Amino acid sequence: MKIIFDMDGTLYDSIPLIYGLDCNARIKLGYPKISLPEYLNNFQTSDWNKFYRDTGIREVDIDKVIKVFESSFSVSNQPPIIPGAREIIRVAQQRLGYQNVGILSNAPMPSLEFRLNRDDLSSLLGTTRSTYCSKTQELLKLAQANPDEPFFYVGDTISDAECSLQARALGAENLSFCGMIHEYAMSNPNKMIAFAQQHCDFAKTYTRLQELSQLWDSI
Repeated sequence: MKIIFDMDGTLYDSIPLIYGLDCNARIKLGYPKISLPEYLNNFQTSDWNKFYRDTGIREVDIDKVIKVFESSFSVSNQPPIIPGAREIIRVAQQRLGYQNVGILSNAPMPSLEFRLNRDDLSSLLGTTRSTYCSKTQELLKLAQANPDEPFFYVGDTISDAECSLQARALGAENLSFCGMIHEYAMSNPNKMIAFAQQHCDFAKTYTRLQELSQLWDSI
Protein backbone atom coordinates (compact mmCIF):
# COMPACT_ATOMS: atom_id res chain seq x y z
CA MET A 1 0.00 0.00 0.00
CA LYS A 2 1.18 3.51 -0.86
CA ILE A 3 -0.07 6.84 0.51
CA ILE A 4 0.94 10.22 -0.94
CA PHE A 5 0.04 13.57 0.62
CA ASP A 6 -0.53 17.01 -0.80
CA MET A 7 1.12 19.76 1.29
CA ASP A 8 -0.69 23.12 1.38
CA GLY A 9 -4.06 22.83 3.06
CA THR A 10 -3.53 19.11 3.68
CA LEU A 11 -0.48 18.97 5.96
CA TYR A 12 0.22 22.70 6.29
CA ASP A 13 -1.87 25.67 7.43
CA SER A 14 -1.26 27.64 4.25
CA ILE A 15 -4.44 29.68 3.79
CA PRO A 16 -3.31 32.79 5.74
CA LEU A 17 -0.04 33.04 3.79
CA ILE A 18 -1.28 32.17 0.29
CA TYR A 19 -4.49 34.18 0.51
CA GLY A 20 -2.65 37.19 1.95
CA LEU A 21 0.07 37.15 -0.71
CA ASP A 22 -2.50 36.76 -3.47
CA CYS A 23 -4.54 39.73 -2.20
CA ASN A 24 -1.38 41.86 -2.01
CA ALA A 25 -0.51 40.92 -5.61
CA ARG A 26 -3.99 41.91 -6.78
CA ILE A 27 -3.87 45.24 -4.96
CA LYS A 28 -0.40 45.97 -6.33
CA LEU A 29 -1.78 45.61 -9.87
CA GLY A 30 -4.84 47.74 -9.16
CA TYR A 31 -7.40 45.01 -8.43
CA PRO A 32 -9.65 44.93 -5.35
CA LYS A 33 -9.04 42.46 -2.55
CA ILE A 34 -10.97 39.23 -3.08
CA SER A 35 -13.03 37.84 -0.20
CA LEU A 36 -11.77 34.65 1.45
CA PRO A 37 -14.99 32.67 0.73
CA GLU A 38 -14.81 33.59 -2.97
CA TYR A 39 -11.11 32.75 -3.05
CA LEU A 40 -11.61 29.30 -1.53
CA ASN A 41 -14.71 28.62 -3.64
CA ASN A 42 -12.66 29.08 -6.82
CA PHE A 43 -9.24 27.87 -5.68
CA GLN A 44 -7.66 25.14 -7.81
CA THR A 45 -4.14 24.38 -8.90
CA SER A 46 -4.50 22.59 -12.25
CA ASP A 47 -4.93 25.74 -14.35
CA TRP A 48 -3.71 28.98 -12.78
CA ASN A 49 -4.91 31.06 -15.73
CA LYS A 50 -8.46 29.78 -15.26
CA PHE A 51 -8.31 30.41 -11.51
CA TYR A 52 -7.28 34.02 -11.99
CA ARG A 53 -9.81 34.59 -14.79
CA ASP A 54 -12.55 33.17 -12.58
CA THR A 55 -11.57 35.53 -9.77
CA GLY A 56 -11.60 38.71 -11.82
CA ILE A 57 -8.08 39.12 -13.23
CA ARG A 58 -7.92 40.24 -16.86
CA GLU A 59 -6.05 37.90 -19.20
CA VAL A 60 -3.41 40.55 -19.91
CA ASP A 61 -2.55 40.77 -16.19
CA ILE A 62 -2.55 37.10 -15.20
CA ASP A 63 1.18 36.52 -15.76
CA LYS A 64 1.94 39.69 -13.81
CA VAL A 65 -0.14 38.59 -10.84
CA ILE A 66 1.50 35.16 -10.85
CA LYS A 67 5.00 36.67 -10.96
CA VAL A 68 4.26 39.06 -8.09
CA PHE A 69 2.80 36.20 -6.03
CA GLU A 70 5.72 33.84 -6.74
CA SER A 71 8.27 36.53 -5.93
CA SER A 72 6.59 37.24 -2.58
CA PHE A 73 6.13 33.54 -1.78
CA SER A 74 9.81 32.78 -2.35
CA VAL A 75 10.92 35.19 0.39
CA SER A 76 8.04 34.69 2.84
CA ASN A 77 8.03 32.71 6.05
CA GLN A 78 6.77 29.27 5.08
CA PRO A 79 3.46 28.09 6.59
CA PRO A 80 3.34 26.01 9.78
CA ILE A 81 2.59 22.32 9.86
CA ILE A 82 -0.92 21.35 10.98
CA PRO A 83 -1.11 19.91 14.53
CA GLY A 84 -0.89 16.14 14.35
CA ALA A 85 0.36 16.01 10.74
CA ARG A 86 3.92 15.04 11.66
CA GLU A 87 2.68 12.26 13.88
CA ILE A 88 0.31 10.74 11.30
CA ILE A 89 3.10 10.72 8.70
CA ARG A 90 5.46 8.93 11.06
CA VAL A 91 2.84 6.33 11.93
CA ALA A 92 2.20 5.76 8.20
CA GLN A 93 5.94 5.34 7.59
CA GLN A 94 6.22 2.80 10.38
CA ARG A 95 3.22 0.79 9.17
CA LEU A 96 3.77 0.99 5.40
CA GLY A 97 7.52 1.55 5.03
CA TYR A 98 9.31 4.81 4.32
CA GLN A 99 9.33 4.19 0.57
CA ASN A 100 5.52 4.00 0.53
CA VAL A 101 4.78 7.39 2.10
CA GLY A 102 5.45 10.57 0.14
CA ILE A 103 4.48 14.08 -0.95
CA LEU A 104 3.10 15.39 -4.25
CA SER A 105 2.60 19.16 -4.26
CA ASN A 106 2.34 22.15 -6.56
CA ALA A 107 4.64 24.13 -4.26
CA PRO A 108 8.19 24.79 -5.53
CA MET A 109 10.73 22.16 -4.46
CA PRO A 110 12.86 24.61 -2.42
CA SER A 111 9.77 25.43 -0.34
CA LEU A 112 9.00 21.75 0.19
CA GLU A 113 12.58 20.93 1.17
CA PHE A 114 12.74 23.85 3.60
CA ARG A 115 9.54 22.82 5.38
CA LEU A 116 10.42 19.13 5.61
CA ASN A 117 13.85 19.91 7.04
CA ARG A 118 12.47 22.55 9.42
CA ASP A 119 9.72 20.27 10.69
CA ASP A 120 11.85 17.18 11.22
CA LEU A 121 10.38 15.34 8.24
CA SER A 122 13.53 15.03 6.14
CA SER A 123 12.80 11.30 5.83
CA LEU A 124 10.22 12.32 3.19
CA LEU A 125 12.71 14.10 0.92
CA GLY A 126 13.37 11.00 -1.18
CA THR A 127 9.66 10.47 -1.86
CA THR A 128 8.68 14.11 -2.41
CA ARG A 129 7.74 15.41 -5.86
CA SER A 130 6.83 18.90 -7.08
CA THR A 131 4.66 19.67 -10.09
CA TYR A 132 3.64 23.18 -11.06
CA CYS A 133 0.20 22.47 -12.49
CA SER A 134 -1.77 19.26 -13.04
CA LYS A 135 -0.79 16.26 -10.91
CA THR A 136 -2.50 13.78 -13.21
CA GLN A 137 0.53 12.32 -14.96
CA GLU A 138 2.57 12.02 -11.77
CA LEU A 139 -0.29 10.23 -10.01
CA LEU A 140 -0.63 7.89 -13.00
CA LYS A 141 3.10 7.16 -12.91
CA LEU A 142 3.08 6.46 -9.17
CA ALA A 143 0.02 4.23 -9.41
CA GLN A 144 1.35 2.18 -12.31
CA ALA A 145 4.69 1.58 -10.61
CA ASN A 146 2.86 -0.99 -8.43
CA PRO A 147 -0.49 -1.55 -10.13
CA ASP A 148 -1.52 -4.43 -7.86
CA GLU A 149 -1.14 -2.45 -4.63
CA PRO A 150 -3.69 0.05 -3.24
CA PHE A 151 -2.58 3.67 -3.75
CA PHE A 152 -4.14 6.61 -1.89
CA TYR A 153 -3.68 10.31 -2.63
CA VAL A 154 -4.63 12.70 0.18
CA GLY A 155 -5.55 16.23 -0.93
CA ASP A 156 -7.71 19.17 0.05
CA THR A 157 -8.69 20.81 -3.23
CA ILE A 158 -11.19 19.90 -5.91
CA SER A 159 -8.36 20.04 -8.43
CA ASP A 160 -6.56 17.31 -6.44
CA ALA A 161 -9.72 15.22 -6.68
CA GLU A 162 -10.15 15.91 -10.39
CA CYS A 163 -6.52 15.03 -11.16
CA SER A 164 -6.99 11.74 -9.30
CA LEU A 165 -10.12 11.04 -11.33
CA GLN A 166 -8.27 11.81 -14.57
CA ALA A 167 -5.43 9.49 -13.56
CA ARG A 168 -7.97 6.74 -12.90
CA ALA A 169 -9.43 7.24 -16.36
CA LEU A 170 -5.95 6.89 -17.86
CA GLY A 171 -5.34 3.55 -16.15
CA ALA A 172 -4.55 4.17 -12.47
CA GLU A 173 -7.22 1.71 -11.37
CA ASN A 174 -5.60 1.15 -7.97
CA LEU A 175 -5.78 4.88 -7.09
CA SER A 176 -8.23 6.18 -4.49
CA PHE A 177 -8.67 9.77 -3.35
CA CYS A 178 -8.90 10.97 0.26
CA GLY A 179 -10.44 14.45 0.39
CA MET A 180 -9.58 16.49 3.48
CA ILE A 181 -12.37 18.80 4.63
CA HIS A 182 -10.75 19.98 7.86
CA GLU A 183 -10.52 23.67 8.78
CA TYR A 184 -7.22 24.07 6.89
CA ALA A 185 -8.54 22.89 3.50
CA MET A 186 -8.19 25.28 0.57
CA SER A 187 -11.37 24.16 -1.23
CA ASN A 188 -14.98 24.64 -0.24
CA PRO A 189 -15.79 21.58 1.94
CA ASN A 190 -19.27 21.26 0.44
CA LYS A 191 -17.76 20.92 -3.03
CA MET A 192 -15.44 18.17 -1.80
CA ILE A 193 -18.29 16.32 -0.11
CA ALA A 194 -20.36 16.54 -3.30
CA PHE A 195 -17.44 15.21 -5.35
CA ALA A 196 -16.96 12.25 -3.01
CA GLN A 197 -20.66 11.45 -3.11
CA GLN A 198 -20.63 11.57 -6.91
CA HIS A 199 -17.53 9.34 -7.10
CA CYS A 200 -18.05 7.12 -4.06
CA ASP A 201 -16.35 4.21 -5.84
CA PHE A 202 -12.93 5.78 -5.31
CA ALA A 203 -13.27 8.98 -3.22
CA LYS A 204 -14.00 9.58 0.47
CA THR A 205 -13.82 12.65 2.72
CA TYR A 206 -12.02 12.96 6.05
CA THR A 207 -12.44 15.64 8.70
CA ARG A 208 -9.19 14.88 10.56
CA LEU A 209 -5.82 13.56 9.43
CA GLN A 210 -5.95 11.02 12.23
CA GLU A 211 -8.89 9.33 10.49
CA LEU A 212 -6.50 8.20 7.75
CA SER A 213 -5.12 5.54 10.10
CA GLN A 214 -8.11 3.38 9.17
CA LEU A 215 -6.51 2.92 5.73
CA TRP A 216 -3.50 0.98 7.05
CA ASP A 217 -5.28 -0.47 10.07
CA SER A 218 -7.43 -2.44 7.64
CA ILE A 219 -4.49 -4.27 6.05
